[in-house]
Amino acid sequence: MGRRSKEGERESLVIRLELRGYLKEKFDFLMKLYGASTYKSLVELLITERYEQIKNKVV
Repeated sequence: MGRRSKEGERESLVIRLELRGYLKEKFDFLMKLYGASTYKSLVELLITERYEQIKNKVV
């Protein structure tokens, strides 16, 4: 049973690393698209854009 657990942990680690790489790739693309220099500035830009969309829809 200990061996099975180690295999599961290894699979979980591989999946997390693949996901991290995938997300980094997507965030890097969005940073270039929006001209953001950091992840924080990208998130701020996305929030501002979404806020403007909602505000324009309501008004």
